[in-house]
Amino acid sequence: MKKGFCVGYEWVLEVLTIDDNGDVLEREPFQSKEISMPENPGEVYFEEDGKQKMTDELCLVRDVWDTEFGDLEDRTWAYVETKDENGKWILPEHFDNGVKVPKRFHNELFKIQ
Repeated sequence: MKKGFCVGYEWVLEVLTIDDNGDVLEREPFQSKEISMPENPGEVYFEEDGKQKMTDELCLVRDVWDTEFGDLEDRTWAYVETKDENGKWILPEHFDNGVKVPKRFHNELFKIQ
């Protein structure tokens, strides 16, 4: 990490509105410093009105900030996407830009399941 930059992480539950083809129409993020596992991530359900198809995705967001100017320099995501052989949800090994996901976040996800 370059001097003058800091890294922050946060868990984000994204609620997606999707169309009949599975394309995302809207993505609404809910940030949290603590992890909260949705009941069935990736499973499609209908909103209360019965019209809109929805799905939930849990991800870890990594932000890199310029400490001198307070600017967000980089934002990357690691989506909880697959289950291991024991049926536990897992994070990928790397964020979408190739940076390794710290082990502590794998442990946090494992503990809440």
